[in-house]
Amino acid sequence: MLIINETKNEVLFEEAKFARNFFERLKGLMFKKDISEKEALIFENCKQIHTFFMKFNIDVIYLDKEFKVIKLEENVVPFRICKWVNKATYIIEIKSGLIKKKKIEIGDKIKFIER
Repeated sequence: MLIINETKNEVLFEEAKFARNFFERLKGLMFKKDISEKEALIFENCKQIHTFFMKFNIDVIYLDKEFKVIKLEENVVPFRICKWVNKATYIIEIKSGLIKKKKIEIGDKIKFIER
């Protein structure tokens, strides 16, 4: 799946996937050694994430039901519980540093495209 920043007309992530079932959502990125700059993990109907048992820092993008960026968290360290974001519908976990590198901003409109 592709993740596109419609506001800036840019491909953000080429290897995105949804965490769809209970086990995928619980596991998330736990136990992985790293994540590439092309990867992203998407949680739907989600308002909060944790980084328990993760081995690396991540950036986190929160989207509302209209796919607009409403909150950004950079460099979230392992073994943390992020704040509850009531208006969030989607949460995207990505490699740390990519929010800044890809110039993702609050208000950007994001689109998911199945391949």
